[in-house]
Amino acid sequence: MNYSEKTVYLSPDEIEKLRKDYRLGTILSFIVLVIMLGAATFFFILGEDFLPFRIFAPIFALVAIAIVFLNFYRQRKDIQGGVKTIITGEIEDKKETHSSRSNSQSSDTYTFILGGKEVEVTSLNYNKFHVKDCIEITKLPHAGTLLDIRLIESATGISGNQLTTTKLDGSPLGDARSFTTAEFSETSYPLDSAEEQFLRRTRNKRVVRSFKWALITLWLFLAFKFLASDFNPILFLQSFRLNIVLVIVLLPSIIQVLRIPRILTPFNQDITSGMKVIRRTTIADKTRNTKNRRTSLIVTLGEKLYSVPENFYSNVTIGQEVALHYAEYSKTEFSINSTSDRSASVEFYL
Repeated sequence: MNYSEKTVYLSPDEIEKLRKDYRLGTILSFIVLVIMLGAATFFFILGEDFLPFRIFAPIFALVAIAIVFLNFYRQRKDIQGGVKTIITGEIEDKKETHSSRSNSQSSDTYTFILGGKEVEVTSLNYNKFHVKDCIEITKLPHAGTLLDIRLIESATGISGNQLTTTKLDGSPLGDARSFTTAEFSETSYPLDSAEEQFLRRTRNKRVVRSFKWALITLWLFLAFKFLASDFNPILFLQSFRLNIVLVIVLLPSIIQVLRIPRILTPFNQDITSGMKVIRRTTIADKTRNTKNRRTSLIVTLGEKLYSVPENFYSNVTIGQEVALHYAEYSKTEFSINSTSDRSASVEFYL
């Protein structure tokens, strides 16, 4: 299939969804901008005694403004333009890039090469499609947001319609493509209400947990301040002055606040899409681990271990096909169930 790229109009539903995302993104961007400008102001004031802070603060503020408004401009331009880009072609090659930072965080990039051009995709789509597959990619022209990837024809000659009509009903795997590892197939299904609520609870807990260690220094600082003021609330409040000690104490919390959008984004993407991924795979191993007189029942799917209850452990065997339900972006796992015995299932959100 030859490479082609065309521009078509967005549907009214797509434009409305973009506008909702844009409004939410604008609010979050404004909050982040205020926090970053506040941090820049702190450093600028402290620069009276330390010149590098005076130099760093304006640069930090300008970079923050540029990042927020560039993102704001791109999203607005896509809505005003009202069009999307559709790329059709054969996957000539796949490329993944992994980089680690000094703070142990990693950055992963996944791209398809079609017609000599690189298109960035999610890790899920990267694993779902193969070299020589003919696909159709839909994305926004300015922000570059990926809207959809549809299989037209697989490298084995199976049509996209044959793959998407495969049902999770306990019948043999309908995807005729070959796999070099243990067989698995991924398809998308709507979230049920319990799974969506679990996603929301997990998102909120993740945000709260992110402040667990950052707030330790703040609570210790406040405790010592309160002790130093002889437990007098008025003296306690009057003792606060903007200085380098206060900035150091608040810095971990400020950093965590800046990370909140990054934590929320994958969960909000899953909630907005209303879809989950169901991966068919096989049980690689079963083990009983006893520690401190407590026994854990473990099943292995791929390279990952899952602690499961007795009824599930007893009703499945090594090599048996199961379905793992999880969210695409946040990777939140909902349940595991056997495709041949519906009584063998475990729900993580109960």
